[in-house]
Amino acid sequence: LRPNVSIVRHQSNQAPPTSLSPVTVPMRMVVALASPTNLPKLILSEERASIEEALNTHPESVQAIFCEPATHKNLSEALVDAPIFHYAGHAKMEQTASKIFGLLEGKGKLYLDDGDGEYDPMSTEQLSRLLSEAKTRLAFLGGCETARRDDRNVWSSLAAHLLNAGLFAVVGMQYKIGNKNATAFADKFYQ
Repeated sequence: LRPNVSIVRHQSNQAPPTSLSPVTVPMRMVVALASPTNLPKLILSEERASIEEALNTHPESVQAIFCEPATHKNLSEALVDAPIFHYAGHAKMEQTASKIFGLLEGKGKLYLDDGDGEYDPMSTEQLSRLLSEAKTRLAFLGGCETARRDDRNVWSSLAAHLLNAGLFAVVGMQYKIGNKNATAFADKFYQ
């Protein structure tokens, strides 16, 4: 363990969350599952089953809507008044500029499906806009590097950008995470 690497990080948002009306029950939870065929295969059926099992203990509280495979189109259609968003799939901090003085500069992206099995990146700004319009309060980003920052900007990660856009809470991964570990983490989180 290195002392300069945090396992858990809390980052306050610059703009306080907007006040939202009370949530109606059952709350809508949109679960986006994406494993494009031109990226390493993910077994998302286990994560889906663990989420369904955890939510079945309180069916009156949360109603899950599954987008599988998650595409830009079906995700934007499903994200209507959804206080909870869960993403399971590939993600990465993509380098957007060459290293400046040895510092990585980039932005996080989710890799959705294009409908034909190929990956279709969703930018930080696109996801932020979708979740803001859906009045999402909690985002669980179960993809690699969804909370990784570049070396220059603390708001460069997907997670931090969503906080800055007004979400109340975002759970993300700073580093690469294995499929089994992501499933186990999501399972315990929702229990």
